[in-house]
Amino acid sequence: IVKDAISIQKQLLITKLKNDETGDNFSFTTQSIQIIPVLLVLHRNNYFIGGYHVTHKTVVFFFFLQLSGVKITTHKCDPNEYKISVLKELNSRFGITKNINSTIYTIKIEIASVLSNFIKSHTWHASQQIKKHKGNLILTLECGINRELLGWLFQWMYNIKILEPLELKEYYEKVLAENVAISNSKKPLVYRNIFNDHPFSN
Repeated sequence: IVKDAISIQKQLLITKLKNDETGDNFSFTTQSIQIIPVLLVLHRNNYFIGGYHVTHKTVVFFFFLQLSGVKITTHKCDPNEYKISVLKELNSRFGITKNINSTIYTIKIEIASVLSNFIKSHTWHASQQIKKHKGNLILTLECGINRELLGWLFQWMYNIKILEPLELKEYYEKVLAENVAISNSKKPLVYRNIFNDHPFSN
């Protein structure tokens, strides 16, 4: 349906969204959403739709399995008019999840030498630059801060070090503290997302 809508240049009506996979419908209604479908994004072996939210006038990304109901409307649209905006937003993100704000940060990560070959052999973001530094690597990214970036950093455990920016360091340390508190049974294990209530957002 999504491919067809893009092909015939018609808007989509999403009758219901389940959950919030990307952060794009956290503050929006989950019913009767009209979007201009622009492109399909393959990310981590899953498909997402990138488009323009007609009511809120903003770029959004939704996971296919979020779409509980979707149909092609009679409203004509030109996806190409929004393609640059959608691609710009996508390139501003690390992965697919929504950034905490509109700021593009210079993110510098020091990576232990043991991971050098693996890191260098993959593309993590379109902006990435990798340089050697005293036997280790410095990975530089130009993108926003989001949930996916933080999760990616944690998978390397103690083999990476955040050099900048300060905002990312503070989020990283806050999550570490939360993990320790939960491990020590000082806090109950319930779902929380620190990016839904963050001090740095616009």
